[in-house]
Amino acid sequence: MIPKKTISRKTFKPDVGKIIFVSSLFRFKILSLAKDELKPIFLIFAPEKIAFHQTKEERVDDLLKIILEMCYFHHMKRIILLSLNMRKKLFR
Repeated sequence: MIPKKTISRKTFKPDVGKIIFVSSLFRFKILSLAKDELKPIFLIFAPEKIAFHQTKEERVDDLLKIILEMCYFHHMKRIILLSLNMRKKLFR
């Protein structure tokens, strides 16, 4: 990812079992604490339009369904718009 404008930074200090989503690009889960029982600290840098979200493991399936539905509807919207544009060009 190469941002065109501002890079944003988000800091996380998650508990064990928490999931951190970075947009719909990837996610990672905290499996255990370090030997000294300190929580991990993550700094994530990304373009400002990339969303960060921390959640409980129990909510992951619900969030993934929402993300997939959003992707599906966005994709279908593009297909419909493309087909409408093609019709306009064909029937001028």
